[in-house]
Amino acid sequence: MNEKEKTNPLNNPEEHDKLVLELKTEITNKTQEVETWKNAKIKVEQQLFEKERENARLVEDKQDLRRQIQAQRRIELDKKETREGNDFLTSLSEKLDKKIEQTQNKHK
Repeated sequence: MNEKEKTNPLNNPEEHDKLVLELKTEITNKTQEVETWKNAKIKVEQQLFEKERENARLVEDKQDLRRQIQAQRRIELDKKETREGNDFLTSLSEKLDKKIEQTQNKHK
């Protein structure tokens, strides 16, 4: 036998079986590693999706709050304008009542 024949595992059935087993084990390990990475990727993508959905909800909530604040400001402004208008009308009414009273007192 020459040296090549001695070192070639295909010529030795035990070495061949051992090599096949090692390769199958390595393939199994690599397949498991790929599955682990796939699962990790899926988990990260799910977390990312949840965060994006949460961000969208927060943006919507923020817009809703802004609309509510604007509506509340309009209501407060309308109340202020109504109050000022009522104060003016009350003041005008009091002045007119005084003039009417003065006019009536002059005619008496």
